[in-house]
Amino acid sequence: MAQMPVLDADLHAYVDGEADAALREHVQHYLSTNSEAAGRVGAWSMQADALRDAFPLPVSVRQPMSVAKTREPSLRRQSAYALALFAAFCAGVAAAVMFFIVAFAKTSL
Repeated sequence: MAQMPVLDADLHAYVDGEADAALREHVQHYLSTNSEAAGRVGAWSMQADALRDAFPLPVSVRQPMSVAKTREPSLRRQSAYALALFAAFCAGVAAAVMFFIVAFAKTSL
């Protein structure tokens, strides 16, 4: 069975720590047999380290993007969303009540 080819996107995911275990293992095997790609990945890793050293991120941002994508919304954000929905509901109810008051006021005249 032929191995899946390793794309540059796979190599970048490996360098950035975004590759899952299966892809990491596949890339490591590929790099052990391909010295040219191993050299590129080594250079990318040094560049990434230099960028991280030159531009440190705040502690709250230092997590892989895959973790950030799966994180649940904060309680504060959920509360704000619930409050906005409740306010919209109340505005709708108030508009409906005003409509019926005006409609019934015209029919009783």
